[in-house]
Amino acid sequence: MLSSTASDAAPVRDLIVMGLLMSLVALLTLTPDLVKQFSTIADFTVYLTLLIYALCALALIRFSGSITNTNLRWTARLLGAFAAASSAWIAWAAFAG
Repeated sequence: MLSSTASDAAPVRDLIVMGLLMSLVALLTLTPDLVKQFSTIADFTVYLTLLIYALCALALIRFSGSITNTNLRWTARLLGAFAAASSAWIAWAAFAG
């Protein structure tokens, strides 16, 4: 959470930051064709989501060392490796296609 406020108030700083970020993305993807601009923003969003998914999978591998049960530890490591590899492959396939 970017800022904390009372439960009945709007988080003004958060709204300003998100508005600035959205304006920056719109300016960076500015094209004469609105459909192409929307497609670029959608592609960028998908790539960022896959990146976050891969980072979470790598974090699972990293933190699996704290699991005391050996079978669960290796299961977590295998699932994390599979998830990271899958997200990298999906991003590559989408970029290549």
